[in-house]
Amino acid sequence: MLEQHNWLPGLIISRMVGGVTTNLLSTVFDAWLDTEYRRRGLAKEGYEIIMRDSVIVSNLAAIGSGYLAHVLAKQFGPVGPFEGAVTFTAIALIVVMFVWTENYGCGDDQQMKGMGEFLGDAVNAFKRDKRIFRVGIIQGMTCASIQIFIFLWSPALRHFAKCAPEGTLGLDSEGEPAYGLIFGAFMGAGVMGGLVAPSVRRLATRLLSPITGPGAITVEVEVDGIEKVRPMAVEVLSATCYIFSALLLLAPHVLAEEGTHSFSICLASFLIYEFMVGLYLPCEGVIRSIYFPAEGRASIMTLPRIIVNCGVSVGVVLTTLIT
Repeated sequence: MLEQHNWLPGLIISRMVGGVTTNLLSTVFDAWLDTEYRRRGLAKEGYEIIMRDSVIVSNLAAIGSGYLAHVLAKQFGPVGPFEGAVTFTAIALIVVMFVWTENYGCGDDQQMKGMGEFLGDAVNAFKRDKRIFRVGIIQGMTCASIQIFIFLWSPALRHFAKCAPEGTLGLDSEGEPAYGLIFGAFMGAGVMGGLVAPSVRRLATRLLSPITGPGAITVEVEVDGIEKVRPMAVEVLSATCYIFSALLLLAPHVLAEEGTHSFSICLASFLIYEFMVGLYLPCEGVIRSIYFPAEGRASIMTLPRIIVNCGVSVGVVLTTLIT
């Protein structure tokens, strides 16, 4: 509601509220899912499928919401999409109130902890196990790169569109990037990445089998004192996606500013990057389920968000120094 008015203090407050809600969105589902999954005694193999489906549904919803935002903006002006967001948030609240099965990550006989205790446990978890610390940093930095990409893909494409020939795929009739269509294509690429993630993981498992033995897994005994199965294919696949994503995001830096094909090459790189994001996000969920202890999962995931926010701030501010 605050974002519908031309009032700077209100916009700043709305972003502070947005920081809280974005953090909740990035943490509570994993924490809820881990507890609910164990409570229902579901098969271990299905966890990755749920993470994959969450990525697919999220991207499909983004495609639909992007088109709806375009319609609302034409109908009601710049505030139209925000009014639509308020409406759908209210619908989500009603669904949560009447349909959602809540859990608190602990048994009825366990004492509920306060926020300070949970954050203290999270800090101790990072100190106790360096693997938790490393996974938090890695996933925080990759999340930051996604957020920076969200901020800067449109000015990057607009920069190269100036020298693109008329009729180039991805440009509108006025020679500007077709932002709505491109955004939809990005989300579609993410959906495709999520769909093929299990198949790619099985391929990685087969390729790793001669090296690590049948199934490409090793058993880790010391993960917060609990014996867990560590799927090497998931970790190798994630690392491979990180490397390729980094190379793809170099495209705007290495392409010639006045090149006639720079726009098309940059757009293709961004599309493949979004495919990679859809591929590795389910893997990240699986890795968190292995290394992050179930108790205080949301608190442990909160701390890397500091890396995300700092990374995004630095990345966006640097655009005053680097094109």
